[in-house]
Amino acid sequence: MKKNSLFILAFSGLLASCATPGASSSSSATTSSEQSQSSSQAPTSSATSGSPASTDTAAPSSSGASTLPAIDYVVVFCETHWTNVWAWDAEGNFFDAWPGASLKDYDKDWKTYSFEGKTSFNIIFSEEGGKNQTSDLSIPSKGYWWYYQDQWYQENPIEEEDSSSSSEEISSGESTSEQSSTPAPGALDNRHRTWYQLLVYSFADGNNDGIGDFKGLVEHLDYLKNLGIGGIWLSPVHPSADYHGYDVKDYYSIDSKYEVGGYNFAKLISECHKRDIRVLMDMVLNHTSDQHPWTREHPDWYSGEHVFSGSMPDLNYDNQAVRTEIKKIGKYWLDKGADGFRCDGAAWIYGGGGGWNVESDKFAKTIDWWKEYASYLKTIKSDVYLVGECWTDLQYIEQFMSSGMSAFNFSARYWERDAMNNSNTAKWVEECVGHQARARQNDPNAVEASFLSNHDTGRYTSNEFAGGDKNKLTFANALNAIAPGGSFVYYGDELGMSGSADGYTDQGYRTPMPFASGRTNGNSYMWRNAQTSTVSGKSADEDAKSSSSMYSSLAKVINYKNSVPALYSASVSQISSGKNEIGVMKYEAGEEDYYLIANASGGQVTASLSGTYSDEFKFTVNGSISLNGDEVKLPGYSFVLVKAASLTVTGK
Repeated sequence: MKKNSLFILAFSGLLASCATPGASSSSSATTSSEQSQSSSQAPTSSATSGSPASTDTAAPSSSGASTLPAIDYVVVFCETHWTNVWAWDAEGNFFDAWPGASLKDYDKDWKTYSFEGKTSFNIIFSEEGGKNQTSDLSIPSKGYWWYYQDQWYQENPIEEEDSSSSSEEISSGESTSEQSSTPAPGALDNRHRTWYQLLVYSFADGNNDGIGDFKGLVEHLDYLKNLGIGGIWLSPVHPSADYHGYDVKDYYSIDSKYEVGGYNFAKLISECHKRDIRVLMDMVLNHTSDQHPWTREHPDWYSGEHVFSGSMPDLNYDNQAVRTEIKKIGKYWLDKGADGFRCDGAAWIYGGGGGWNVESDKFAKTIDWWKEYASYLKTIKSDVYLVGECWTDLQYIEQFMSSGMSAFNFSARYWERDAMNNSNTAKWVEECVGHQARARQNDPNAVEASFLSNHDTGRYTSNEFAGGDKNKLTFANALNAIAPGGSFVYYGDELGMSGSADGYTDQGYRTPMPFASGRTNGNSYMWRNAQTSTVSGKSADEDAKSSSSMYSSLAKVINYKNSVPALYSASVSQISSGKNEIGVMKYEAGEEDYYLIANASGGQVTASLSGTYSDEFKFTVNGSISLNGDEVKLPGYSFVLVKAASLTVTGK
C-alpha cells in the first residue's frame, strides 16, 4: 500500500487572484501585476524564483497521486479554468506555449501539461486572452506538480507505510503537516469556539501607512492565541466604496490596502490555521454598493429597496441567478481556506423597509433562503460555521436558528447588565437556559452566539452598561465567555477599551487597537480624529503581560472553557438556589455534569452544597472564593464551576 506525503511550496512574489470558475466577468479579480495578453502573445517572464515560504493549505482531494508512476521530467496539473500556458527556462529563455490548447482532463478537476526533458523552469497560467494571469511561478524539480488556488503542491508516493521520516518540506524549515477539518476527539469543532471580532483597518498596522492590514494581524495572532481565541471574524475585506466595507464592489477580491508585504489572504489563512485559529469572513449579502458592476450589468438582480442606505441597493433573492451567484461566492472563499461566514443583514433578505423590524410575513422566505445557502455550503465544507446578524426581537433570532446557522443574541448583553445592576444572577441563568431551549426547539443542534459589544452596538464601557467600572467589565467578559454555546469578543473588550471620533457615533466604536507598536491611525480611514483609551490606561501589550489585567482574567476563563469542550455544546438547565443573587446553571456533559454557581452582585453571598463534587474552576474579580465541604462563599462578581453527578445548591 502506498502512502502519500505532502510537499508544499509557496512563493514570495505576489500572485494574481484566480478567477472564479463560472463567475460573471464583472466579478473577476485583477491586480496591477496582471497583463492583458492575447492568446497568441506570450507575457514576459522574469524567470526568477522567489524564496519558499511555509503554508498549511490542504492538498486537493482529487489529485490521485498514488496512481501515478515515477517520472524523470515534469508534469503539471492545474485548475480547469486556466486555458493558456507559457514556460521559460531558468535563464529566461521562452521555450513553450499552448495558447488556447485543448488539454486532457484529469479526474474531472484538472488539466495536465507534460514537459518531457524538463526538470525545472518558470511558468505562467492565464485565461483566454491573457485575463487573470498569474505571476511567474517556479518549478524547481522533476515530478508531478499541482497548481491550485495560488499554491503549488507536490505529492510523492512512498512505498513503506511507516516511512514518515521521508516527508520534508522543500526549502523550508517549518512543518507542513496537513490540518484536518475534522476535530480530534475532545477538541473544539468550528461551531464551538470563542471568536474575536476585529476590524482589519483598526487592528494592527504592518507597513506603517496608518491602516490595519493582514501583516499587522498576523504579527499579533499570538496575542489572540494566548487569550484563548479559537477563531476571528474579519470585518469586510472586499473592495468597498467606504472605509467600513459594508458596501461591496467586488466579492471575488481583497481590498489591496490589506494585502501588504507579501501577506495576502492565503498567508493569513495559513498563519491562523497553524495556531488552530479559524477565520470567518464578513459576507455582505443583503445588498451591494451602488458602484458594483452588477448594478449596470444585471439590474434585475436588485429588488429596488435600499434598507440600510440609498447607496447600498438590496439584492433580489427571488431571482435564481442571484442565489446561484451568492453560492458561487461562498464556495470561492471556502475553497480559498475560509472556515465560514458572518452574514450581514441576515434578517432582512426579504423586506425590511421598516428599519430594524422584521416583516414576519416575509421572514419565512428569508429563513428558507438561509437554509438553502447553509445546506449548499456544507456540501463544500462539512464543518463550515455560519452566523447571521439578526438585530431584532429575540423570537426572530431563535426562529432564524432553524436555518442551520447561529444568530447573534442581541439581548445577552442586557441580561448581564441587569444581573449586575439588580443583583439577580438567577435571572441571567433563566434567560440563557430559555434562549437555548427555544433555539433548540427550532434546531436541535443550534449554537448560541453571545457578545457584549460590536461595531454597531457600541462598547460595553459605555454608561448604559458597565461604564468605567473595571470590576463589572471584568466580570461581564468572564460571564459572556463561560455562557453556553459560542461567544464573541469585540476587539479591545478584553482591555475595557473605549473610543471616540469627534461625535461620529459608529466611528467611536471602531477606533484603533492600542498596541504599543504597529498601532493604526484612525485619521487615515475615518472622517475625524479617532482616539482610544483602556480601563487600565495601558497598551494591549502591557495588559497582556500583567497577571492582574482584564486580558489575563478573560484568558483564564476562555482557556479553561477550551479545555472542556462540553461547556460549548452542553445542554443547560437552571437549578434554583432560592436566592436571586446566586445563579446556578447545570451543563449536561455525561456521567458527571458541570455546575456553574455565580454571583453577579457586588456583595458576598453564601450557599450550601449537597452532593459529591470536585472543585474545577474559580473566577473572582476581587477577594477569594471559599469552597469547603458543603459550603461556598462567593465574593462579589465571581463564580465557581464544579463537577458532580448531582448537586443541590441552597442560598443562605
